[in-house]
Amino acid sequence: RPEMTGYLCERTIYKLVLDRVNKALNRNFSNISDLLLNLDANLCRALLFDILPALRLLDPACGSAAFLVAAMKVLITIYSAAIGKIQFLNGIDQVA
Repeated sequence: RPEMTGYLCERTIYKLVLDRVNKALNRNFSNISDLLLNLDANLCRALLFDILPALRLLDPACGSAAFLVAAMKVLITIYSAAIGKIQFLNGIDQVA
């Protein structure tokens, strides 16, 4: 069921990303909302060039691909937030 695969992917991928960000950048984000609300240029750079590309996901069942679709949706949320923040920061630079 999409609700179940979505929940499982959120719980595992968000925790994995949080752990890697906290370790790589010596931060202490407690949840993904905290991380996404506090995005800055260094965090976006780390997410987009180091942390997210290094993730590896495996769907051992290889059935309906529901897990992979749910994982993609979770990752799109993080990528979109980071790219949106970069676009916002670039907009500020162009105005100033």
